[in-house]
Amino acid sequence: MGKQIYVVGGVDRKKNLASVDKLFRRLCTFSVYRKVGIVSGNLHNYLKAANPRDDCFLTADFLGQGAAAAPVHFLDEFVAADGKISKQPHELVFREQPSTLIGPDGKKIKDWK
Repeated sequence: MGKQIYVVGGVDRKKNLASVDKLFRRLCTFSVYRKVGIVSGNLHNYLKAANPRDDCFLTADFLGQGAAAAPVHFLDEFVAADGKISKQPHELVFREQPSTLIGPDGKKIKDWK
């Protein structure tokens, strides 16, 4: 079994490997939680138990059918019990929660003037 490598926010050009930042953040949190005893088990079960679960689309479905019609998947579907990830970063599109930007004055930023 080969070693897995996780690269924050980019590509390991020597090995042609990339990471999904969302997965990297989940892996970091899981690793710390497991080490200190907050959770046990494997990454797959940790992701599956998340509330809310991280939802995503297969890139081909998203591009072919659009966000409204593409089937929704969950990140844990692509992480096996042994930690192997069955999809490459370019094969997944994550659906992000809406957010609001707040400026230093405490007001919502509505445009970039």
